This record gives sequence, structure tokens and C-alpha cells, in this order.
Amino acid sequence: MLTAGSEKTSETTLRNRIEDLQVAAADSPRVVNFLRNVPAGAATLQDIERYGATGKVWSSLADPDRPACGWTEL
Repeated sequence: MLTAGSEKTSETTLRNRIEDLQVAAADSPRVVNFLRNVPAGAATLQDIERYGATGKVWSSLADPDRPACGWTEL
């Protein structure tokens, strides 16, 4: 879960951080192997507060092209 450290942290910045996590996950063979067996995702705290943890706010770290989903669907 990513959270804004201050009001100055924009939604775009938080989305970019999620994309950075996805790229980093894809660059590590160990992480790729791990994500085949363990679902993992990232979401902004604002989205979780707004839509709840089961809302379609989670971005898969294993599959950046996958649409946002609830945490139980990761």
C-alpha cells in the first residue's frame, strides 16, 4: 500500500511508484518466480480508504497489464 507523505504527493506520483514496483518485480528472476506462487499487489491508501480493500484498487505486481482488482482477486 502506498501513501502520500504529504498533500503535495500527487495521484500521478503514487501511480508512478506502483509502476516502478511492477518494473522492479519483473527485473528480478527470484521475484518473478515468487510472484508465480504468491499473489502480490499495490494500491494507494487514498483508493483503499475510498473504495475499501476489496474494491478494484489493487494493481498486480506480476502482471502490469492486468486491470485493477480487489485484493482477493490478485
